[in-house]
Amino acid sequence: MKVSMGVHQLKMEGPYLTALRESNDIREDAAALQARMEEDGYIFIRGFHDRNQVQQARSEILNQLHQSGRLAPDADPEAGLVGPDNKSAFLGG
Repeated sequence: MKVSMGVHQLKMEGPYLTALRESNDIREDAAALQARMEEDGYIFIRGFHDRNQVQQARSEILNQLHQSGRLAPDADPEAGLVGPDNKSAFLGG
């Protein structure tokens, strides 16, 4: 399966894109979570954060990027499309 990321097509399970391993099954086991973190370098617990809060934070970040001119000027800011002159976006000072 290929996934579009901007103008690029990335192959799922290729060198740049892979599915995250869920840790919901061990979320109450601190030692298992620590081992998973050491093994994978991340912990993914589906549903850990409130979805509405995540969506609100996403919208706020995209709005900041839009206001600073880093998103594609002719696209809906909610699409999160990076502008042609912006390969990255740093919000820090």
